[in-house]
Amino acid sequence: MQQIWIRFPIQQPRVALLAGLLLIGLLALGLTRLVKNTSVDAFIPDQHHSLEARETIRQIFGLQDPILISVQDTQGDIFYPEALNLVRELHQRLTMMDNVTSVRSLVTEPYVNGDEEQLYVEALLENPVTSQEQATQIQQHAAQMPAFQGTLISHNGSATALVVEMLNSEKSDQTYLAILALVETYQHERLQLHVAGQGAISGYLSRYIDADSRKMQPIMLATILLLLFFAFRQLKSLPGPVLIVIGAALGTIGLMAWSGVPYFAITGALPIVITSIAVADSIHLLTAYYERRALSAHTPAAELVAESMLDMAKPITLTTLTTIAGFAGLAFASTMPPIKYFGLFAALGVALAWVFTLLLLPAVLVLMAPKATKTFQLSNATVSNRIGNQLTHFAALSIRYSKMVTVTLLLILLAALWGASQIRIDRSQIENFKADEPIRLAHTHLNHDYAGASYLDIMLSTKQAEGLLIPQVMEKVATLQHFLEQQPQVGKVLSITDPLTKLHQILNPNERRSFPPDDQALAQYLFLYEASSSRQSLADKIDNQYQHLLLRVYLHSDYSSQERQLVDATQHFLPQLLKDSKLSWTLGGRVNVRYYWMKRLAESHFLSIAISLTLVSVIAGCLFRSALLGLIAAVPVLFTIVIMYGVMGTLGILIEPATSMFAAIAIGVGIDFPIHLLERLQTAKYQGLTLWQTLQQRFPGACRACFFNAAALACGFATLFFSELPTLQRFGLMITLACVTSFVVALVWVPMAWRWYAQQPASSDLQFETPLPPESL
Repeated sequence: MQQIWIRFPIQQPRVALLAGLLLIGLLALGLTRLVKNTSVDAFIPDQHHSLEARETIRQIFGLQDPILISVQDTQGDIFYPEALNLVRELHQRLTMMDNVTSVRSLVTEPYVNGDEEQLYVEALLENPVTSQEQATQIQQHAAQMPAFQGTLISHNGSATALVVEMLNSEKSDQTYLAILALVETYQHERLQLHVAGQGAISGYLSRYIDADSRKMQPIMLATILLLLFFAFRQLKSLPGPVLIVIGAALGTIGLMAWSGVPYFAITGALPIVITSIAVADSIHLLTAYYERRALSAHTPAAELVAESMLDMAKPITLTTLTTIAGFAGLAFASTMPPIKYFGLFAALGVALAWVFTLLLLPAVLVLMAPKATKTFQLSNATVSNRIGNQLTHFAALSIRYSKMVTVTLLLILLAALWGASQIRIDRSQIENFKADEPIRLAHTHLNHDYAGASYLDIMLSTKQAEGLLIPQVMEKVATLQHFLEQQPQVGKVLSITDPLTKLHQILNPNERRSFPPDDQALAQYLFLYEASSSRQSLADKIDNQYQHLLLRVYLHSDYSSQERQLVDATQHFLPQLLKDSKLSWTLGGRVNVRYYWMKRLAESHFLSIAISLTLVSVIAGCLFRSALLGLIAAVPVLFTIVIMYGVMGTLGILIEPATSMFAAIAIGVGIDFPIHLLERLQTAKYQGLTLWQTLQQRFPGACRACFFNAAALACGFATLFFSELPTLQRFGLMITLACVTSFVVALVWVPMAWRWYAQQPASSDLQFETPLPPESL
């Protein structure tokens, strides 16, 4: 079967090339069906209870992830006619936009005042502001409404906010762009307009992904072309690998689209991963071809390609299987759909790269018949190359100074373990954006000058209508609200107790109680409030059957660790508070969703690493027919993972969805180096070569190929440094370092471990131009 597979592209190169191009075209057609999903909701399965709870709250109270617009006065006082009239006009224009269900601002939110005999409820900005005296009066009235402070008005009075609720959150990117275009029409020397909020973040992230795709792919392709030309110094070495990397990348994303899987935020790294891995096998196969071409300048290209395929088919297949195993660990262990699909389609992409490497590259080589290149020179009946010889010299040092090398590796390992002990699983979504991005500056403004831009919703429910109109229930709500306000992450808590307390203070100025003492009085208060303003002013706090009420908790921190502390504390406090009541409770909001998907990340991250390591070790052991060789192959990868965790802990790089994938990917790509080196050593042993002969004759070519393999991977992943997403930049940094580290450790570890495994002595010196007698070993 292997002979048929190898012969087909060599004997029928044009047919093989056409078949490969047709397959690429068919898969690429799926790109027309591709859809994006940049929402953080994508990290939770559709039926997860946190999403269901948030949807229930949206249906009852009409609240989800809003877009926030803050109008800020640079001189520190937003209350003057021109600024307030701008807010009023902006409010009116926002209400007329598509996908906007409501806008809350000083234009709509009621100001409540009165005395024991009469109640006044009116909007602060219902009419245009014509004088500074009127603006000052609005400021004074707003100051008497505690619920406005930190939500609609900044703490220092320099800004006021408009809260835009959307009908369909899936159109947040379009709505965000429309709001940006509207805001940009307001240019004022004193006023700055900030657009932020969770809805805006989702929309802005979509723009980032589009920018990334347009920028990084050309950079990636140019990098690969330059590297290949430097490796082989011949233009004819380029077409085959280019076809493979383009075919594998397009085919993978096309396959995603055909499968109905959306393009998530972290999917932006997938073409880079596939391209970097796809070119690696081409380098090994081209190296084998050019080595043979240097030895035999007049042999037909088809014969040399056949020999190269026979020589490299096994190691290429070995590394493909182990790379797939690394990604499979990510797909099997993760419960977060974007990461699961990343691992699954990365594995499929690696398989596609393998198919194209064995189908297209031989066909291209036969058709183009590249001549010998000066990079590979004939010397003493062997093909020598400077890079391979120097790397083999370096590898030989580990044999000669094995004890010192072992101690050095152990010291590095201990230092890395200390650094790894400092690592944290944490995330801040706003740090997906660069520090000087407008949306990040706006988000920071909301967290600093307002109560915060993230929400935790708490719904209290009873089974019977009007079951909440009981003073004891309101006392429990007030107790819960007070508890939440004491938490360090919380900037503000809003609930139905805010207008009730305000009403009670107006109607009963001499009473110390916060609520009326009986059920009937509570119902009267709510009726009076609604009659004086509108039912809509309470719709986000209590439903019209008085069975559900909502507390909205504003957080001024975006880190999941801070959110986790609040959710854990709330989940612990609520059962104690409500144990003697008939109330049930539900947590919702963006903070609750993030709590669960970060919890799932923490549970699956190290499991995926364990699965990947186990799979690659078992597969390598089976293919080498030695469990010990499987473990020897896994050691450089495991060592690299520990070092990378040490780097992350030392530099303060967090384990988050994007960076959490680096370990499984590093396992998948890092295992290639020890496998290629071990395969050369094992094959040479079967052919009766000594360790010295293997190092002299077989190792330089393998070292050179692995060097350019590592360089291709490192340069490919380094293109992520050009990403618009800092989290992908960090991901690229970790994978780049992991590729280089895996190669260096494999170069040092494999010859030393092989000597122990094969129980062969080592040479005290190694030369590569003049053969040494075997006795010197």
